[in-house]
Amino acid sequence: MASQEAAAEVKRRHSSELMANPDIHGVGTARRGDDWVLEVHVGPGATGLDLPAELDGVPVHIVGDAPFRAGPAQA
Repeated sequence: MASQEAAAEVKRRHSSELMANPDIHGVGTARRGDDWVLEVHVGPGATGLDLPAELDGVPVHIVGDAPFRAGPAQA
């Protein structure tokens, strides 16, 4: 199982290369059960993504959604 810290580190290391793919709209971390995962957000119609099941020991989950932009920070 991956820890929150491990998932955050994998996100830090791999976000730039993942975001270079125009079908990928965002990369984040999330808790799934007792595990932390890397979530890769893709838009509708994204096909042929060759993503591994895990990166550096952290599971990768693909989340299909509409394009989004980061909003202002919430307090």
